Amino acid sequence: MGICHASDRGARKEGPPTAQAQTSQEQQGMPDSRSFSAYWGEETIQRFLNPSARQAPPPSDLNKFVFTISTRGNEGDDNGSNEKLRRAGPPLYAKFPVEVDHVRACANDKRKTTNGNFQALKTTISEGEIIRAVGPNDSDEAMFHRDIADFIRLRARSRSVSIYIHGFNNEPEDAVRRAAELTERMGFDGASLVFIWPAFGTRKLRSPASWKNYLVTARGVTHYLYDLQSSNWSRDSLAHLISTLAHDDNIDRINLIAHSMGSWLTMEALRHIAIEKGNDVLARVWSVNLIAPDIDVDVFKKQIGLVQDSYGADFLQRVTVYSNKNDGALSWSAGGHFAPRLGQITQGAEAKEDPNYVELTQEGIQIIDTEKFASDCDDSASHYKVVDNRAVQRIRTSFGMPPETDRGAMTAQR
Repeated sequence: MGICHASDRGARKEGPPTAQAQTSQEQQGMPDSRSFSAYWGEETIQRFLNPSARQAPPPSDLNKFVFTISTRGNEGDDNGSNEKLRRAGPPLYAKFPVEVDHVRACANDKRKTTNGNFQALKTTISEGEIIRAVGPNDSDEAMFHRDIADFIRLRARSRSVSIYIHGFNNEPEDAVRRAAELTERMGFDGASLVFIWPAFGTRKLRSPASWKNYLVTARGVTHYLYDLQSSNWSRDSLAHLISTLAHDDNIDRINLIAHSMGSWLTMEALRHIAIEKGNDVLARVWSVNLIAPDIDVDVFKKQIGLVQDSYGADFLQRVTVYSNKNDGALSWSAGGHFAPRLGQITQGAEAKEDPNYVELTQEGIQIIDTEKFASDCDDSASHYKVVDNRAVQRIRTSFGMPPETDRGAMTAQR
């Protein structure tokens, strides 16, 4: 994967610009949904920001925030004819109060989900706040990073951030829900961020049959190709976000959690940082967790090899891949690309070990076989299996957190 060179750690740069300590009652209030709809579409906003249907609890009962940065544009119509509007110009920054409840079983699901390894969760996303600049010399981005820094200083118990990068066919609220639930399961006590990019999300794929039927249609293939280009379009923005956080003195560790096609986007962003000789940035990236990564194995070797050549071999020890050879979505992707995906690699039988598994693990990358792990309630393709407590503990360890019993199981036992 490339010759290892000693890391050339660059000089520390100053953190993000700090906004003036000015606030106003109007700018502290809830956002005008019309401004949000210009980025995410009116239908999504009504579903995502309006808490009336969810009977949101009072603010005093809300136990955490999720910060979001979105490069996703207007959704266009339901037929997908306005796809070009789904990529936004300037990013939109926001934060959402969330509450995660612990329940005993998935709705409309006959699986036994209280086996000690998995507890289904229910997440309430309340009305969010768009983060805007408060003065002519400020910017939305500066306010966003100030809010994160304030959260870490005043409310968090660690100086770490977690960035969740969603995959193909995801809507914003699904990404926020998964990020909130995963950090809740972990007991993560830092700031939780979600990077929302222009994936062509649809809420109609809730069963194995609908998923498979969708993928074999021309529309499904078109959406996949569109999302792949959107991920490429978003890599500079993600690289910029990681770099800005790395230069914030309030933050010690950056932890990345990427799912499916989001893993491709994440590796492209790290590759971009390596090309720019951002070793001071890579030094702050504490862990890279790739969940069911939809990446060509050979391409991944090139991507991580470039990061290795720039920073050093020890960076590979920060990378963990969560794989499943029976992942339905990745099987479809591998067939379409005529190449196996990174998220399908497992050790294999002792007499026939997968050579890719051997090569990557010998370089220091951890590969966790999730075939026998529990899936999330809406995971019809066995494509998101990190809700299982065994995966949760692995992610906790990668974050530098001590092992702990799954918070979902703990709450259910009380």
